Amino acid sequence: MRLRLSRDIERPLRTHVDELAIRGTALLFFLCLATLFWWWQINPLLEGWISDLPLGAAEGSVSIYDPNGWMGTRWSMIALLAMITTLPLATQQLLSFADAGLLPRERKWLRMVCIGGVGLGLCAAIYWWLWGYPMAIGSTESIAGVSGIGTRYDAVLLFEVGIGISWWI
Repeated sequence: MRLRLSRDIERPLRTHVDELAIRGTALLFFLCLATLFWWWQINPLLEGWISDLPLGAAEGSVSIYDPNGWMGTRWSMIALLAMITTLPLATQQLLSFADAGLLPRERKWLRMVCIGGVGLGLCAAIYWWLWGYPMAIGSTESIAGVSGIGTRYDAVLLFEVGIGISWWI
């Protein structure tokens, strides 16, 4: 028994693959544009974020001990920001592609899960970078105070931890 709705249109598999390829190409093009944009904006963004941290960055407590690692960190941050920027479009493309093949109840469930998940993930990532991570870094000063030892932070490790948590989110 096949379930066939009144709005179903018989199309060959090749049509679906072509549509998927067109949507994927457009998404990849937008990802490239987002990567170029964030590549252009990354230095002021990183400098601004470090200067706003509650660890006395103005006093020289943040250093780059591994210049090669710093370049990798910058590119990881660019990739993360480009993917976050592209995520709403990817969600829209997924929903549009799947729309024709789903029942109304399935379509509603997929929309709720995709939009809710992406929205929650984006809000969590923004909260992490603007408030959560700076608060966690600020609380380490009170915990790790050792008499006679100055506090110095490695910028690469600061961002690697933040990027790792963002990927988890």
